[in-house]
Amino acid sequence: MGKKKILLLFVASLQGWGHDISPLERPPFEQTILTKAAEKRIFSVDDAQRVRDIEAFMVSKPKGKVNLISEMSPAKNQGQRGTCSSFATMGLVEHFIDRNADYSEQCLAYFSASDDGGNIGDKLSFILSQGIYREGDCPYKDPKDFDNWLLANDKEQENLALEARNTIPLLTNIRKLTPAFRVIRKHVDELSDGEYLRYIQNQLDDGIPVGAAMVSIGEEWTKRGMIEKIPGPEQIKKECKDRQKSSALSFSAMPFKKCDSHAVVLTGYDDAKKLIYFKNSWDENWGLDENMNVTSASGERRGYGAFSYAYLTKFRVNSLITLSR
Repeated sequence: MGKKKILLLFVASLQGWGHDISPLERPPFEQTILTKAAEKRIFSVDDAQRVRDIEAFMVSKPKGKVNLISEMSPAKNQGQRGTCSSFATMGLVEHFIDRNADYSEQCLAYFSASDDGGNIGDKLSFILSQGIYREGDCPYKDPKDFDNWLLANDKEQENLALEARNTIPLLTNIRKLTPAFRVIRKHVDELSDGEYLRYIQNQLDDGIPVGAAMVSIGEEWTKRGMIEKIPGPEQIKKECKDRQKSSALSFSAMPFKKCDSHAVVLTGYDDAKKLIYFKNSWDENWGLDENMNVTSASGERRGYGAFSYAYLTKFRVNSLITLSR
């Protein structure tokens, strides 16, 4: 074996060591096209009004704390594919039906859209009309499972990701499930920062997890699950400009309109710490445990994270999604 291969395999063995994630190992984010309201909120240099809204919200209610993690299905791993919306969707569905259920993100991602992206609301609408498969009947495929992933260049990895997406078993005579629920969408641009937090907390107080999406910017996404700091304006512009350059679409009037985004399930909050907790899809080796601790005792599930109120309100996009009977 040559020196180059030995080095690559050694690096691969270190990736994911501990609880940080190497930027090379971080799954690809999905993409979102910002509304004018979201663009103004995200690229505004003056966040003073946000601080005032959050403080006004905090004094308007007794400090509370909710944690629904024990009621959620285990965190899964989307691997090196931009399928976070499919995983967040199934997180809501599994909670609604049975936390011990395991439904197929592979088939949902493949049949619900022409690529791995999308949004939670649309995928739930697809499930209502077309049903879902069990994970055992349509197992998820991560392109890293291919033997040649580590030695592949960028283009080859793109092809492997496409091959993984297209790995669908023969589903003849496989029974689909057709769950029944109502999808409730609340567009985030309709809400002030305080109203946004109050809406989320009201759902969580009632035992209802919330599907959400946010623009994902900053190095904290590769860390241990605590996403608290607001990146500076230059970093925000740079990361969205990099996304803009890779896009086939042109927004000359709004050069930062296309940004990376990530979908998760909000599962709790803590007013004293000003944190919203979420279930992620980067496997159980990432992030915090079910008690929101960085260090985990043996047997405790990981795969969760926390947003500061300031981060989540600034970078919110699309809609808040809940299910009801």
